[in-house]
Amino acid sequence: MKNFYSVIKLAPNSITDDTLSIGLWLYDGSKYWLQFSEDRKNASKRLMEENSDSVDFITKQITSHIQNLNREIANSSNKIFPLETLLTSEYFEYLNRYSGLLRFTSPNFLNDQINEEKFDKLFNLLIYSSLVR
Repeated sequence: MKNFYSVIKLAPNSITDDTLSIGLWLYDGSKYWLQFSEDRKNASKRLMEENSDSVDFITKQITSHIQNLNREIANSSNKIFPLETLLTSEYFEYLNRYSGLLRFTSPNFLNDQINEEKFDKLFNLLIYSSLVR
């Protein structure tokens, strides 16, 4: 499986199809990387007055799921049949087409080894540094 990432977005108003990028999800073939921008989450809460609690719920659920997946992947590395993940690039392509409040971009593939520094640079490039204050 190739390395890929998807930008996590919230759509505060589905009628206008506007979205706000709030996080980055990346899979490097052996680990999932995830980060959310607190500034972006807070901005999306202000835009989604009646659904503002949904933002925290969604981000906590995603974070918890990724932590569990990373634990399962680490535990399965010593097994004869390693864990095959369901969160493939094809699944993110599906999520991109059939999303509601929570949206994911189509998977973007990377031809590079990922470390924390590279992930942080990508996050700052795609999510955080583009925030206008």
